[in-house]
Amino acid sequence: FNQTIEALVFAEIGQFAQVVGTSAEQTGMLQIDFLPALVTPQLVSIQLKVTTYLQGAAHLNTSSRALNYDLQAGRALALADLFQPGSAYLQTISDACLQDLRARQVLTWEDGALPREENFQVWNLTPEGLLVTFDEYRVADYNAGQQSVLIPYTTFQAIAAPNGPLSLFMK
Repeated sequence: FNQTIEALVFAEIGQFAQVVGTSAEQTGMLQIDFLPALVTPQLVSIQLKVTTYLQGAAHLNTSSRALNYDLQAGRALALADLFQPGSAYLQTISDACLQDLRARQVLTWEDGALPREENFQVWNLTPEGLLVTFDEYRVADYNAGQQSVLIPYTTFQAIAAPNGPLSLFMK
């Protein structure tokens, strides 16, 4: 876990360094904060908030990353690892997210929550459910801010992988 999170953080630092470059004329700021969403003997789920500012920009840029790690298997989890192979998990997640975003009247761009893997890159396991995070401009404009949807684990009862990570929450 430590090596995986370290690699994730250093990759962010490296990308920022490439943007800023070595020029003294280009300056900026990088801040990486983390929020543990879940810590158990089996699983660790961390959300990273990456905030950058480049000289002359109109505002800060904030993006999110997530690391969901299976401590027993010693590996990062992919979203597909939570569900039965061939299940319509992306559709289930998309439906739940679109319903929530519409109900809160914050959905500007439906395309960012349609059932495509790239739309659900930032997700975390929490004690209450699957937390899906959308950065600014994914489903709403900058002024609406980052949007998150918490989907109760019971939503996935029929499609969760047997003995998979979600089974810890469905007892």
